Order: sequence, then structure tokens, then C-alpha cells
Amino acid sequence: MEAVDASSSVIEDSVAIGRAVRRRAEGADGKQLNAEFSVVADGDAFSLIIESAGGRVIGSDLPRNSDYVPLFELLLGRLRELEAVMSGAEVVSANATRLEATERQLISSPIAMANVSDIARLRLDLTRAQGRVGLTSASKKEGNNRKRVLLRITVPDYAASDAEQLATDLSRSGAALVAEAPVGETDGHARVKIRREQARLRRILCGPGKTGVCALCGHEFPTGLLVAAHIKKRQHCTPDERRDLSNVAMLACTFGCDALYEDGWVSVDDSGQLLISDAATTPAVRDRLAALMGLACGAHKVGSEPYFAWHRSTVFRRG
Repeated sequence: MEAVDASSSVIEDSVAIGRAVRRRAEGADGKQLNAEFSVVADGDAFSLIIESAGGRVIGSDLPRNSDYVPLFELLLGRLRELEAVMSGAEVVSANATRLEATERQLISSPIAMANVSDIARLRLDLTRAQGRVGLTSASKKEGNNRKRVLLRITVPDYAASDAEQLATDLSRSGAALVAEAPVGETDGHARVKIRREQARLRRILCGPGKTGVCALCGHEFPTGLLVAAHIKKRQHCTPDERRDLSNVAMLACTFGCDALYEDGWVSVDDSGQLLISDAATTPAVRDRLAALMGLACGAHKVGSEPYFAWHRSTVFRRG
């Protein structure tokens, strides 16, 4: 991580002078992209600055920020995962900052990233708009569309003091986005971190859609009625297990399945079939369990079986 003084960069009045946190991002494969971005606390919001591309770099075979487009698209996708709102986007290159603010704008109204279905299209619109910045209406040829840009964003659960954390979260691959809240910590900050983890994990499991399928009952629900449940209890997972998102977690509905699994009334056998406890003593619990009888777990696979095995031996209520 490199901390730089935003006042030394060509941002002028576009960003409140402060400390910018500069990062290079990891792609979905965990490999670092050749492109840089920075995050600056900007009042109640943040300024996300993507550095321009082009030009030679001493000691490197790659042009400067050659992964500009992949980085731009990746950051937009991660902003969608975080349910950010983009209130502004503008070019902040040295030449552009001499223009009126309205002349360097790339969007005309705020964008709720959670509602963006086509990230690639949004990125294309933003890069194409750069090519017209600084040109007259008579200009036929568009200019450079890999310029230095600033996105003004607000992100739920991130305060002005969280600029470094936001930069880190945006720089890391999906599996690494899960925060490591210390086990047993119960203060407000820890609860916020756990809430972020739950929201991110649920979005990773559901994807960009508005619905998902409960791994236990098999019914489809809006994402707000699904919990990203740890197959092996979170506090008993190692750090590596917590990051094994494709195997250690599953979607469970809030219509009983999450609670029944969490409390051990339901588990999963080594073939993927639901195990139903016969220890229930109330009719309501027995009726709910009867509805799950004979079903297969949609999250059971080779990679998740060790976590289900832990649950069977540790949590499941055997009669």
C-alpha cells in the first residue's frame, strides 16, 4: 500500500485535499492487474480515482496502467456488490481540470450500482464519454478514452475514516472480501463488519440476481429473505476455511431453514441427503422438519462435504 498526498496530484477542486490510499487490484483469479486506483475520503462520500493509461514505464515491458479497462470494469462490479451509489463521474486529467466542471462530467444523474444489470455496458458508456471531453461540437474524431477519472461514491457502512478499508476491499478478489471480525467481539464496529460480511457473502452466492434458492428446502426467495449461512460455524473456521466461499457457505431461507440448520435440527449426510432429527418435542418443529424429509441439499459437493461432516458430528441433534 502506498499513501500519497492528494494535494500533490492533479485533482484541484475535484477532491478535498487529504490522504489518498493507492492500490492495485486483484482480478477474480487473484492476479494483480497492471493499473492503479486511489480512494480519498471526500466529506460524507469518497472519491475513487482511476489513473490514466498509456506511455512507457521505465524498467517495465508493459505500458502504464495497461489493464485500465479490466480495472475499471472490475471496480464497477465491486461497487455493485457493495451497493454503492455513484453521484458523479468526471475526467480529472491535467488538461480536463482547466475546463468547467460541467464540461468534464461523464454522467448526468446518480447511479445506484445495485440496480446496474450490465456492468460492461456502464463501463463502455463511461469510457466513451471521456473521448468527447474537451472537444468542440464540431469535432468529428473522439479523443483519448483512457483518461484519469474520478467517481464520487457513497458506500453503505463505510464512514469517512474507512477510506483505507474501502480501498483494500475494492482491491481484493471476491473470496478475500470477507472481513475477519474477531470471534467474541461484540462492539458496534465488529457488528458492522459482520453485517458487511453477510451482505457480501450473500451477493457472492446469489450473483447479480434479485432472487436465490435455499439449499435446504429448494424454494426460490428474494435475496433479502436468504441468509448466507456458514456450513461449519464461522467461529470454528480457520481463516483459510472462511475464505473458501464456494464450499463453506450456502444460502438458507429465513422461513425456518437457517434456524433449523443452525440449531442442529437438520444436517446433511455424506451423499447430500438431508438428515432430519427425531429429537423434536413440539408439533410445530416436527411439522416443519417433515416438510424437509427426503430432500437433497443443493450445496452438497465434494468441496463442501468436510464442512457438512463437521456439522453432522458436532451440531446435529441425534435422537
